[in-house]
Amino acid sequence: MLSEDDKDKAKEILNLFESLKYLNENLDLKLHIDSDNELVFPVGYPGTIAEVETEVNWSKNHEHTDIYHDFCGQMAFITFSESGLKGSNEVHLKMCFSYAVTLMESCLCEMLKSVTMRYEKFRRNAMENVQELSSAKIKLSLLFDRDPKELIDNEIIRNLSNILYHDLMKVKRVYKAILEKDITTIENDAYKNASELMKVRHDIVHRNGKKATGEVIDITRDMVDSCIHNIMKFVEGVHNHINDAIVELKA
Repeated sequence: MLSEDDKDKAKEILNLFESLKYLNENLDLKLHIDSDNELVFPVGYPGTIAEVETEVNWSKNHEHTDIYHDFCGQMAFITFSESGLKGSNEVHLKMCFSYAVTLMESCLCEMLKSVTMRYEKFRRNAMENVQELSSAKIKLSLLFDRDPKELIDNEIIRNLSNILYHDLMKVKRVYKAILEKDITTIENDAYKNASELMKVRHDIVHRNGKKATGEVIDITRDMVDSCIHNIMKFVEGVHNHINDAIVELKA
């Protein structure tokens, strides 16, 4: 039986997890406490109150983790909601597949921008190692009215925002340049699978589900389920790489 203090902690955790807020608003799913006195989240995340508190405290200080949790919540919404896969037909499945890949690209972008701007080491890596930034030119006239650091930060944000995140080769190079982490090493061929999913999304969006040869791609419920599973594993791996980079930076 949970004590009143533990119940209060559980409520705080529920309020702090952006992904759970999203799920509660859209799916009416609540924090569940199982018979072993563990918190069980709608997205299948089990953990003791102490373990989840640690993650919450990390999340408070690292915006990229909030971005990741929000991504998880939206992916769960696609999977479980009536307007997601439950309401599946051919057109709907194509939309779910395409949107899942779009969410992945957006999460990769926003996590990278967040962690880069939080740490001076990563900002310096961006300026020195990302080609577009290392060769960037700033008009001298701008220096009269603006802080040079602000100009640099704005240029970093602008550049990272303009990357085409469906080009995973480019994404790989930029993550490596800034965080010194190779996202192709994520286990179970996660990078390769994500690359293939992006190609299918391109065929759905630009050729209504046909390959360049004219062959029709049969988008089934199982195919979309697999897409979501592989995307979740890849983004989880990228999130873990970011966390590792931060821990190593602080060591």
